[in-house]
Amino acid sequence: MQIEGSMEWVRRAGDYRVLVGKRDRLGFPLGELEQARLAELERFFMQDANRRRMPWATREQIRAPISLFVQFGDSVGRAQDISPDGMYVVTSAPLFVGARTVIRINEEPYVVRETDGDEDETPYEQWQFGAEIVRLDAAGMGLRFIGIPLALRIVHTHPLADDDVQHAA
Repeated sequence: MQIEGSMEWVRRAGDYRVLVGKRDRLGFPLGELEQARLAELERFFMQDANRRRMPWATREQIRAPISLFVQFGDSVGRAQDISPDGMYVVTSAPLFVGARTVIRINEEPYVVRETDGDEDETPYEQWQFGAEIVRLDAAGMGLRFIGIPLALRIVHTHPLADDDVQHAA
């Protein structure tokens, strides 16, 4: 598995959590396309998993190596691997077992391009996962995702100057 696709693995885990949450936690029936996507993600993540155990309590799910900076509270770390139910974060400021937090994962910093003298910032993606710390070791902490994640497509733009607003009106 390649680290280059780190955000793709985050998207897959996020999609899985959203679809399972919509179906199981919110009680909404999934449409045909959503059911097909969930089945695809379950096959992808759950290969050879023992269904009798809680998925987050074992290492039987596929865990992908990733390398992305994450934020939790006022602290930061680097996500080292991810599965549909959690991730491991290397950090010098781990939380305590049982603590709940929100993990924010951003694509690598966006690029500012100059086009015709104007700066144009490319959009970037941010995922937010509710998480509970389930394991600590000397290097960091293991997290179990809880709830339904929020995916945000954020486009940074420069606000119009006052003169531009007047000319636009």
